[in-house]
Amino acid sequence: MRFEQTAHAVACAATLLAAAIMPGCSSADPAARAADAASASVTERAGMLSVTAFHFTGWHDDSFHYLPALSVTAPSIGRPVFVQRVDFTADEAGSRRLLKGVRYTAAKGVQPGDTVELVSDVGAADPSEIASPLALATVSAMVFFTDDDGHPGRIGARRFRRGSL
Repeated sequence: MRFEQTAHAVACAATLLAAAIMPGCSSADPAARAADAASASVTERAGMLSVTAFHFTGWHDDSFHYLPALSVTAPSIGRPVFVQRVDFTADEAGSRRLLKGVRYTAAKGVQPGDTVELVSDVGAADPSEIASPLALATVSAMVFFTDDDGHPGRIGARRFRRGSL
């Protein structure tokens, strides 16, 4: 096996291992009731895009309300990337439940070296608002994109809550 093939095989194995581990990771305190927390991320097609900000603002009335904010950055040396969608999921006891999906009718372009805010937590009656009858222990964001040749990729980030909402 040539070095390039070995390096590619190792990189693929590491990506698959990271993706397999991601759904089971949780260090959240079950009694915690806030959306502000630590994050973790996983990538596929590493180096094409990175999550540079993922946080929530929120409030509680009869239910818990979360307004996510999510930004991504493309490396300064690379190719343009086009984001088609972002899925926000709740990660609970070995399962994943879709909370909200944000679809872009025209893909959001991220040029090399640029940072783009995909979802903003600013504004009332925001369509990206997530409402839940229970506090969410862990929320993940999965960003689906293609490069300028149409090769698909994805990158994910996870938020664990701390404190109280």
